[in-house]
Amino acid sequence: MSGRVDGKSFLERCRVGRRAAMIATAIVAALFVSVGEARGQSADALMRLLRSGRLPAERLGNVIDAIGNRGSAADLGYLLERATEADGFPAEVRLATLEALAEAARSRGTVPEAEPTRLVGLLGDDDPAVRSAAVRIAGRWRDPSFVAPLATLVADPATSERSAAEGIEALGAIGDASAIEALTAAMNGAASPKRRTAAAAALVASGDEAASLAALDVALGDDRSIDPAGVVQAFLARQGGAERLASLLGDRAIDAERAQLMLRGMYSIGRSDAALVTLLTERAGLEDADADWSAEKMAETVARIAERGDAARGELVFRRRDLTCFNCHALSGAGGAIGPDLSAVGNSSPPDYLINALLRPEQDVKEVYRMYRVLTIDGLLVAGVKLSEDDQSIVLKDAEGKTHVIPQEDIEDLVEGGSLMPRGLKVLMTDAEFDDLIAFLYALGRPGDYAVRSRATIQRWKVAGPNEVGLNAATARGDEGLDRVATMAGEGWPSLYGQVAGGLPLAEAAATVDGETLFLRGEVDVVVAGEVAFAWTGPAAEVRIDDVVWQ
Repeated sequence: MSGRVDGKSFLERCRVGRRAAMIATAIVAALFVSVGEARGQSADALMRLLRSGRLPAERLGNVIDAIGNRGSAADLGYLLERATEADGFPAEVRLATLEALAEAARSRGTVPEAEPTRLVGLLGDDDPAVRSAAVRIAGRWRDPSFVAPLATLVADPATSERSAAEGIEALGAIGDASAIEALTAAMNGAASPKRRTAAAAALVASGDEAASLAALDVALGDDRSIDPAGVVQAFLARQGGAERLASLLGDRAIDAERAQLMLRGMYSIGRSDAALVTLLTERAGLEDADADWSAEKMAETVARIAERGDAARGELVFRRRDLTCFNCHALSGAGGAIGPDLSAVGNSSPPDYLINALLRPEQDVKEVYRMYRVLTIDGLLVAGVKLSEDDQSIVLKDAEGKTHVIPQEDIEDLVEGGSLMPRGLKVLMTDAEFDDLIAFLYALGRPGDYAVRSRATIQRWKVAGPNEVGLNAATARGDEGLDRVATMAGEGWPSLYGQVAGGLPLAEAAATVDGETLFLRGEVDVVVAGEVAFAWTGPAAEVRIDDVVWQ
């Protein structure tokens, strides 16, 4: 399958790829008004221009974005009013307005001077993107008037899992008595395991002591569908949370499976707090990863890897979700960007170096990957690599790839040092799995099956099932399913990355969603005009590129 990407279609459709979309956006902005030009004007000047009604529709988005970045609470109140009035901003600008309001609350803590209930109607909007933005705003404004509609959203079986998760997070952020009641009902009710798990974590995140203990009881209870990892992460997100959780777990009976799930929850966010790791490692019946790594043992391990290590099996170990390697590291241009790209690591790193790097990641951390821990005045802990910092805020990216914008005025303490990669990951692997993983890393970039290649393949995918796109099983398979997916950006969908050779394990993709229908959204970078050819090798599927369906 092939098609031409020329200047006109590129501008008109610009859904070919992320980089292509960025280039197209830059061209469109140059034709009308650049973002930089809008931000160069004062908020008062922009507000006068906006209120005049003479601003062309194509310029509204840039102006609204600039006002969201530095407008006053009164300015933001005007944006909210116009976004929620029947004859207000055009539909295509409403979402941009909500995103600007959400960003203002996140990065500056600025809430509009307007009646919060104006937002309530949008919490049930038919447009999933509008609804998502409204829910995120509700959590950041923390107004109790949002609790009832959020509770309704979360309890509705027709609500997608993604929307329900956002609603639960918002309720946890509000955290008043009514929100605690709604989350407790969700945790103890007949909702899906994902919602019950998320509700338990949100109860801990709320900071309510009784709710936290109840959530821990559920996480360690008889219901095996509840994953305790989220509860662990919520404890660790608060000052003293690791010590508090270790104390609470000290006298409790924890079976090996639950203890291992809790360890995975710690490692997935880059935490390896010593007391808690020691306790959970013992309860899980796992060997201490730091035990007896003498020079002799290192030499024996390197020799065993050379003899029996299997790179193909090692790639499967690297891809395991419990090890979260892709959260931080990229292969073939796909994966996280908060740790070194490993596509050619075997060219420069012998096996003993790779073993040490995995066992003791904090020993050799480059400046760009150094971890920062921020304690906020609310007692929250945020750890990540620093993306930027100025007089207004610091921006961190955590081990899960989430970006946190923390206003300088909210920072209680800032500590620099260490690595986001936690110590102790080896406890989640057998010796054979560890050997295979090191064999895979050592093969990366070296001649053979894992050499850096030039043939282009789609490496970055987003995965969704019918529930994630708000459809039932019957409607997901027809044109309605593809039409719905085509209008969605894939935000909030699980990410999946291609193998080094370019293939995508469909069984791995199917395991991330419920149901028999699977939507895959791939990214292609197009930077030069000309012919583009696509080939699909695998089971029968319907492939859509822009508005063209290829069978």
